[in-house]
Amino acid sequence: MEAFYWLILLTSVFACSHAEPNLFITEEVIGKWRDSVILPCVYVPSPGYVEEEVIWSFGGKTILRVEGRSEMIPLIKYRRRLSLVRAHPGDVSLNISKLQMDDKGQYNCEVIWRSTDTSDSIQKDATIKLNIIRASPATKIPTTEKISTKRPEPTAVSSTTKKPKIEVINTQRPGSIAVSSTTKKPKTEVINTQRPGSIAVSSTTKKPTTEVINTQRPGSIAGEPVLTIREEITGQWRESVIIPCSYMPSTEYVEEVVIWSLGGRTILRLEDSVEHVYLTRNRGRLSLSRSHPGVVSLRINNLQMDDKGQYNCEVIWRSRKTNGKIQKDATIKLNIVKGEPSLVMKEEINGHWRSSVVIPCTYTPCPDYVEEVVIWSFGGRTILRLEDSVEHVYLTKNRGRLSLSRSHPGDISLRINNLQMDDKGQYNCEVMWRSRSTNGKIQKDVTTTLKIIRASWAVATLGIPLYLLILICVLCTAVVATVVIVILITKRRKKLSEIYEVPNMSTLLAREGESHSQVNGGQRCEEPKSRNENEYEPSPGGGAAREGTYEKMEFVKEAEYELLIPERQEKN
Repeated sequence: MEAFYWLILLTSVFACSHAEPNLFITEEVIGKWRDSVILPCVYVPSPGYVEEEVIWSFGGKTILRVEGRSEMIPLIKYRRRLSLVRAHPGDVSLNISKLQMDDKGQYNCEVIWRSTDTSDSIQKDATIKLNIIRASPATKIPTTEKISTKRPEPTAVSSTTKKPKIEVINTQRPGSIAVSSTTKKPKTEVINTQRPGSIAVSSTTKKPTTEVINTQRPGSIAGEPVLTIREEITGQWRESVIIPCSYMPSTEYVEEVVIWSLGGRTILRLEDSVEHVYLTRNRGRLSLSRSHPGVVSLRINNLQMDDKGQYNCEVIWRSRKTNGKIQKDATIKLNIVKGEPSLVMKEEINGHWRSSVVIPCTYTPCPDYVEEVVIWSFGGRTILRLEDSVEHVYLTKNRGRLSLSRSHPGDISLRINNLQMDDKGQYNCEVMWRSRSTNGKIQKDVTTTLKIIRASWAVATLGIPLYLLILICVLCTAVVATVVIVILITKRRKKLSEIYEVPNMSTLLAREGESHSQVNGGQRCEEPKSRNENEYEPSPGGGAAREGTYEKMEFVKEAEYELLIPERQEKN
């Protein structure tokens, strides 16, 4: 790495002071599993350009973004694992800790500068390939021996002969992992029963050990199955766990017996395809996980605290050619932890402008863990902290607006009142617990996105969605319009019935009677008498009475005649 930086400094001597900065990287970097690695990416600072933004991406997704002095890591799996080195000005190298196998791939380093003269921005990027090697700390470097084709002299082979040390010259590229040459090599005991020229095979690891029954020719180890295990497994209390143990099947060897033991006592034995569970407490809890040929993993259900310890996986094969048997075993350590609480949160939350919203963040309480600290942050800055049952709101603008919604144990949701448009963004919920049994602390966090919808005052106040409000308004308008139309049609029908109404005889007589009463000075006509009644009444006046009656009738007839036919009266 030092030579790499010196090369950059020498190159900068010949560069113009106002030249555009260029990125210098290493095309390929090798990292070690579960270790740290630095992906170099540097440039020569120029007084004409100011660094504005640094973006590191992996597989097309942004994993680290630096703007100013704030670092933002969008993905949770990279939190506390990624950081910029910043060893000197212009150094934007990426430091990755606790390397995992899925971290290998193409990484892109992108930098944006702003010109101090024209205020224009320029952007440049470079790609680095990261390879990860799986090298366990217990792995030893095998020694190399030259096989002599000459017949050796009959001398005794001492088991205490020291083998020379191998010095490894550092010919790696910058950023790769150097393999130390000071690793102690295991002693190899050579037994003087081999044929001259045969190869002494030494085991370079403590486990698994290989016991070869004396039915094979010494040195013929090619094609033997090898057990693959993990050194340590962690399981959760009262949950299930699979302790992996597998091998690559071979056509030359047939599996005969599988034995699992704990603390030196056999707990499960598979022979002739029949599983035997030895302890009563393990019946119904232990079984072999045979997902595919060669897998002899042990499955344990309903884990108890006394299940932790050293588990030994032992397999015996039989050779098809020689009918001999070989046996190999490996040890795995199982740790049991009581169920850790896990946070549950939605990936996206929608809120309405000037209304309230609750960002949910909950966990299931565990009797072995006690909640100590709750931290809510927005854009990388802490906005609320709960410690010792006391809430601290850091920004003045958030005082009186932020609070925790403690509706039930394990509920640490954030409530925001009077939402503003600048409240939208990434919110991070972080909780720290303390274990009652070990007094250790664990921390977990989750992230969600809050979106603000600018709605009307009625929608924000009543909490009704906009489409429902529009639908209600349309229905109300339709109902009012229908009522108005019905009223207008009813009034129009009444007017038409009055205009075209045909009177009956009683109506005509009533109208005729009214007209007679008006002509005779307001006197109403009497009801017509029946034909059976006599209309003539005897009067003491005799002829005078008849004359008066006649005159009256004449007068009435003349009045009727004049009223009905006024034209004839004019002619007469």
